[in-house]
Amino acid sequence: MGSQPAEASSIATNDGPEYKREGSELSVESGAHYDRVTDAWQYLIGDDLQVGSFVEPGCDLPAAARGLTRLMAESAELGPGKRVLDVGCGTGNPAVQLATEYGCRVLGISNSRIGVERARNRAREINSQADVDFRFASGTANELPDESFDCVWVMESSHLMPEKERLVQECIRVLRKGGALVLCDLLLRRKIPARPSLALAYDLVVLQEVYGRADLQFLEDYKRQCELGGASVECRDISEQVAPTFEHWQRNAELYGSRAAEIFGREHVARFERSCRIMARLFTSGQLGYGLVIARKQA
Repeated sequence: MGSQPAEASSIATNDGPEYKREGSELSVESGAHYDRVTDAWQYLIGDDLQVGSFVEPGCDLPAAARGLTRLMAESAELGPGKRVLDVGCGTGNPAVQLATEYGCRVLGISNSRIGVERARNRAREINSQADVDFRFASGTANELPDESFDCVWVMESSHLMPEKERLVQECIRVLRKGGALVLCDLLLRRKIPARPSLALAYDLVVLQEVYGRADLQFLEDYKRQCELGGASVECRDISEQVAPTFEHWQRNAELYGSRAAEIFGREHVARFERSCRIMARLFTSGQLGYGLVIARKQA
């Protein structure tokens, strides 16, 4: 779950970083944050570093994570030879899956140098023949040519980019006419009060400490931003099928927390376990959710 905050008032806390309020902002710079947590998170979140889509009974976390990748790929109508830009590529698993299962040519970009290194290694380990490459670059200023991709793929990285309009504009800019921007991420389902309760404020501080600086928005905001960019848009709320993820993450922390603790300390593992309970509660209460956006550039 990949940087600068929008302007907002803040609440100072004694036991953690500042929580930025006014609607959506949760804070810890994204690239540096992922540089710190990636190695430990493989034990807690899994190799894909993403939530899962739990649509089959008894589905485990790795299968659910691959299922979310397939849902996005099918929504974007990907197939052999399609050129894909993966914005916020994590450790590279989804990009390699797109190359090996769908025959796509994939370029993954990330602002985490450790993530890019891990992604390159993962590609070599899984399939050295896959047409996939990774580089250090920004999602809001990728410096790639106009209309050079059939699909732009944004998987759980947009919530860490406050400049959402700029992200969407950049994604649409590099899309060929008729190409698809497919995006999935955490989102707001209810506005966070300007003066949240003490309990909610504390929960948000914990989430900020665990997952880094985030700027959540509503599904309707993504729709509006894509339409302003000249795309036709379909949005889906898939919160229900994603919600079991946090129970699986907590179970991983119980099973493999000692390994993660060797990397970034027992205190961080304990905070991660707390964050899983918070996320489950906020999903159940309808405060947070998860959405899928499919936006097609007009021909």
